[in-house]
Amino acid sequence: MDSSAASVGALSRPPRARRAATVVVATVVGLAVLLGGGVLGHQLWRVDQQRQAVEAARIEHDRQAALAGSAVQSYFDALAGGDLETILSLGVSEVKASPLLAAKVVNKAVEAAPISDLTIRVGELKQDADGNYTTGSVAATYTMKGSRVDRSWTLTKVGEDWRFAKVTTTVDLTASEVAVKINGVAVKGSTVELLPGAYTLSTDDKVLSIEKGDFLVKAPGEKARWEPTTKIRPEAVAAAAKAVTASYRSCVAVKAIDDLYGCPFAFQDGKSQGITIVAGTFRISSKGNPFAHPKLKQTYGLEYSVTERITISAKASARQNGSSGTLTWEERTYQATATITLGSNEVLWEWD
Repeated sequence: MDSSAASVGALSRPPRARRAATVVVATVVGLAVLLGGGVLGHQLWRVDQQRQAVEAARIEHDRQAALAGSAVQSYFDALAGGDLETILSLGVSEVKASPLLAAKVVNKAVEAAPISDLTIRVGELKQDADGNYTTGSVAATYTMKGSRVDRSWTLTKVGEDWRFAKVTTTVDLTASEVAVKINGVAVKGSTVELLPGAYTLSTDDKVLSIEKGDFLVKAPGEKARWEPTTKIRPEAVAAAAKAVTASYRSCVAVKAIDDLYGCPFAFQDGKSQGITIVAGTFRISSKGNPFAHPKLKQTYGLEYSVTERITISAKASARQNGSSGTLTWEERTYQATATITLGSNEVLWEWD
């Protein structure tokens, strides 16, 4: 009886109690669903934000890459168009004014070596800790006077612009033995700043000429050294030969023993023997002028020399102990050497 009653009691639980239990369970499940949906929604929002940030960064990177490449393109466009103002504005630092950066000189250089088949490639762009773009690598390939040129530059971000570290190339001329002109413009100093192009060096030097005076500046922002090839002008050697001839002739024409300094011969004046030479009567005789057509040979650098055999004698009116007569220096033959530095008229004489 007791067990049956208990079973019947359980089955006979009031309906309200069963509904309350159902509501509690449903509420708990609903809260769990809401919480789970909120977490998932936040995660999806974060993923979307990250995606948008990555996309924005990619777009900005592409924009900056396009600007960097455009800066290099602008440089070469301005070079071809003779737009010096644009070229000089594309550098980080200001370029000092120079006659060699004048339009006339630059245009001539560009026309002599036009740039063609230009392709530009943008490499790595760097950013600082705040994400600001700072520097970027840009490379270019082009043809210049039939030669392929491959160059790359590190551009610097200045405001919204990308700029070259340097828009010119420094050319070292310290090896030059002569004062030079570049494309007709006289050069002052041992270094010059030039833009890409073909240049011709010349000189007004009277002794040396420039044999290989053409050279190329292939790209901006470089350092170059011009190794000159010079040649002694034939007319400079001819002028030196004439100076030797004239020097020998003037020595033979000397009319006083004391004036023979620097000549290839000397004579005793006889003063130790009480002889006095009558002024204006001293005469030198030479068997011809062996230096009339001297064949100069280079000894070192601009120094040339020539050696010939000379035969010389002299005579003069003289007085000794109250007597007058003719003083004679007997004929003698020996070798004399004339040395001269090209570009000067100073002849140095030596004799044995």
